[in-house]
Amino acid sequence: MYQILFVEDDEDILFLISRYKLWRQGQYRIAGTAANGREALDKLAAAHYDLLITDIRMPVMDGLELCRRVRELGYRTIVILASTYHDFAYAKEGMRLGAVEYIEKPFSEEKLEEALELAGRFLGGNTLEDEIYDRLMHQNHTAQQMAGYLTGQLQAVFPDNPLMDRQEAAAVLQGVYAKLVKRAPWLELMGGVDIYIGENIPEDTSRVLQEYLNIVNRYQLREPDPVVQKMVTILKHNICRPRLLDYLSEQMELSKDYMGKRFRSIVGITISEYCTRLKMEQAKAMLTGTTKKVYEISRELGYTTVDYFTGLFKSYTGVTPTTYRNSKTG
Repeated sequence: MYQILFVEDDEDILFLISRYKLWRQGQYRIAGTAANGREALDKLAAAHYDLLITDIRMPVMDGLELCRRVRELGYRTIVILASTYHDFAYAKEGMRLGAVEYIEKPFSEEKLEEALELAGRFLGGNTLEDEIYDRLMHQNHTAQQMAGYLTGQLQAVFPDNPLMDRQEAAAVLQGVYAKLVKRAPWLELMGGVDIYIGENIPEDTSRVLQEYLNIVNRYQLREPDPVVQKMVTILKHNICRPRLLDYLSEQMELSKDYMGKRFRSIVGITISEYCTRLKMEQAKAMLTGTTKKVYEISRELGYTTVDYFTGLFKSYTGVTPTTYRNSKTG
């Protein structure tokens, strides 16, 4: 069932709309109401709504400003505008700001149902992971606010099961981290985040989300560097290639010095250090997924001596390649 936030300052109109038969069909529900845009933003921050139906002309904050703020804050809520025919020019501006439909007031139940049917085509893909990720990508939410939103949503689903709350919170946070890694693949090699959710769900969730915010800010993930993104992709798919830095320079059509400075400014380590981490991860996969000898893996990864490779591997994992293989394969 899709949750609707209805924004209308006329209580008589709200009462009339609430009596429509379409709500009995079970697909849509008026889950909240607000008298103006400011009130609506407060409700959006506190709970998840799939649809926002708002009047254009309202006191405090009008419908257009509300549309603008919804977009700026990264909410994935679908917006439908409602107002008189005199406001058509404003309605066009609202559509430009992201509203999917405009219905003329006073509107019949049939017209509202048609608008909901159209809006329904945009619904269906929103998840808590999407919502938290989108809020991370905008600067207007603190970790505490996002944690409050997430725990509130989970408690609504599992009101009498704190254990499920913990498990679901961890699952959502893992999904959000996977989205961050997709946006910045090098995060896989940067140590990760301890996603442990104990009995104090809001506190632990807030801690994890603060780490995510730090990552977003540290690696400039709101506007990823396309040059570094391309470099990472080339390195990942060619990690065993000889003279990899020369190859990278040729593919990027950039000098090694320029690439090195740009890469380090974003990722925080040198290209060579990043390549070493990639190779160590590749070595771990080969040790557990193949029967190749350690010296064969060393040679395949481009190391001239097995002792040097073993030293790097032990420095990276804390154990030798042989010990690592035995611990993983028995």
